[in-house]
Amino acid sequence: MQKIIVTGANGFIGSQLMTALNRMGFDVRGLIRGHSDISLVPEGLQHRLIRVNYFNEDELFDVMNGYGVVFHLAGMTRAWKQSELMRGNVDVTRSLLTVAKNVDSMQHFIFMSSQAAAGQSLSPELYKEEGDECNPASGYGKSKLRAEKIIRECGRLNWTIVRPASVYGPGDRDFLPYFRMIRRHLVFLLSGNRRFSVIYSADLVRFLTMLPLREKAFGQDFFISDGVSYTFDKFIDYMEEALASFAIRFKLPSATIVPATMFSEIFSRIFGKVPILNFQRMADFQGQCWLCSPDKAKRVIGWEPEHDIRDALRETYTWYRDQRWL
Repeated sequence: MQKIIVTGANGFIGSQLMTALNRMGFDVRGLIRGHSDISLVPEGLQHRLIRVNYFNEDELFDVMNGYGVVFHLAGMTRAWKQSELMRGNVDVTRSLLTVAKNVDSMQHFIFMSSQAAAGQSLSPELYKEEGDECNPASGYGKSKLRAEKIIRECGRLNWTIVRPASVYGPGDRDFLPYFRMIRRHLVFLLSGNRRFSVIYSADLVRFLTMLPLREKAFGQDFFISDGVSYTFDKFIDYMEEALASFAIRFKLPSATIVPATMFSEIFSRIFGKVPILNFQRMADFQGQCWLCSPDKAKRVIGWEPEHDIRDALRETYTWYRDQRWL
């Protein structure tokens, strides 16, 4: 039986991955930080979680010894400062790699990066592909790209890098505000012909479960999306359909992103919680063409997205409602 480590196992992707791997018969262990909320992890798997200090290499060695695959999903998407993102995404990755290379049983290091590491595509007609030049716009994207560089240079270990587009699904909090706005029948959007890619969490998780010790995945990076180019208006249309509701849409000039970010940070600092819209991620929100192609994942791994966006958004909404997030 293959033994697999999942870091960041309490997150909405990590918890779904833990569940999927367990159902497939893998011996899976989840690593989480000491203060992490584990409410998204099914009760039947919570005994397989271990709280660790990602910078304590002796502790990590004891936990990882005997395991053959690491899914490194732990990371930081929001922070007040660039230095915090570098510590959460780069330094943690370096620490895990240092230990993994010294664990004799370890064979495969799979890293959850982000489309933000590669940056935007050049036009609404072009999808970013794996061989294209990387031009991250935000502090978050730059930290993920730096972590990728460390992995590519790691030496002994086989590695795979996964760059998902924007992920939505049960447990996600980034798309939740849009559901809430639609419930209130009022949505604010930036003006312009912005286009972007997305991926449903269940389809992303299924791709991840196809990777462990897959030789075709060694030394490869993959974009993951459903392959469709969405405008914000069209995506809101699908969300309205999922909620059986409607919303009046207000288009805001692009120049409003700076004062909006400033207000978001000031307001959030009162409550001590980093907001989705912050100065380290502002450049990502300003982007016009966040498109990436899943063709390599289809060609090399044989993966295909299975969920229609309408069904996926309905499932997401039902989960939010049942969990009383809405």
